[in-house]
Amino acid sequence: MRILILLTGVLLAACTSTPDIATLSGTESYRERIALPPGSQLQVTLEDTSRADAPATVLGEFHETVSAQVPLPFSIAYAPADVQPNHRYSLRARLTDADGRLLFISDTHIPVLGPNDPSGPIAIPVVAAKRSPDASLPSGQTFLFECRDGEFVARSGPGELAVWLDEEYHVLSQAPSGSGSKYQEGDIIVWMKGEQALIESPLLNAKDCRNNRQRAIWAEAQRRGVVFRANGNEPGWVLELHPQHMQLRLQDGHEKMAALPPAQRHHGITQYDASDDEGTFRAELENKRCNDSMADITYTTRVTVTLGDRTFSGCGNWLQ
Repeated sequence: MRILILLTGVLLAACTSTPDIATLSGTESYRERIALPPGSQLQVTLEDTSRADAPATVLGEFHETVSAQVPLPFSIAYAPADVQPNHRYSLRARLTDADGRLLFISDTHIPVLGPNDPSGPIAIPVVAAKRSPDASLPSGQTFLFECRDGEFVARSGPGELAVWLDEEYHVLSQAPSGSGSKYQEGDIIVWMKGEQALIESPLLNAKDCRNNRQRAIWAEAQRRGVVFRANGNEPGWVLELHPQHMQLRLQDGHEKMAALPPAQRHHGITQYDASDDEGTFRAELENKRCNDSMADITYTTRVTVTLGDRTFSGCGNWLQ
């Protein structure tokens, strides 16, 4: 009888266990009859917006180069274990051109993950940036400002700015400003206008700070808890290793996710083999310098990704 009870408990636990990975899918669109310029970027984030006094916590993100016109599909992977009862979650979308200038942005709350919220497909409407009151500094954007005497990371939120200075975290409130956007908290002040910033603080006083868009993408991934990130070209792809899962996103919109398998190390290569019934999904990381000729960036790791009968080569860095 005791064995029967134990087996029953195991079966019940298996039936009620939370999956490691889940997804939210849908489309983003706008009403204007305007074609998107080549190289436009679509970014959709899943955020915990429960706290009004702190920047939203990002649970997942979709970021791709647009290869078609609206409606644009998206799919965001997240860990259900990160979802907390009684918290408020929402989706936020933005479209930028190839140079990072904001074109369209969502200006309404898109609730998800609640008991009465839609699970998919989810439609996100966006409006032209000039119609959005926060167009000068959209919420949910990460910046990495490089200054002559240092650098700092910032992430915008509704009426506030989160700033990381020498591993210290500060939340600055928006203050009245005649030009650009000004944020202040105590003896820390940040002015931002477009891709430029000025900062006054005990740790860093600098003018002529400029956002490095390429490094900002990696800083955002690190902030989301990504352990390793890699990318490649022709076609474009992005690989992210999280503590619990691995995710591959292709430029054509295809996405592959799997629970992170144990690392296998041999002959200087670290391999993650998540092959399943759908085919091979393998990431091989070699500890050798790797150059991205298109972006003129040097990475620490050469990366080869196998997805079925397709092979992708690129470069990556450890972030944690």
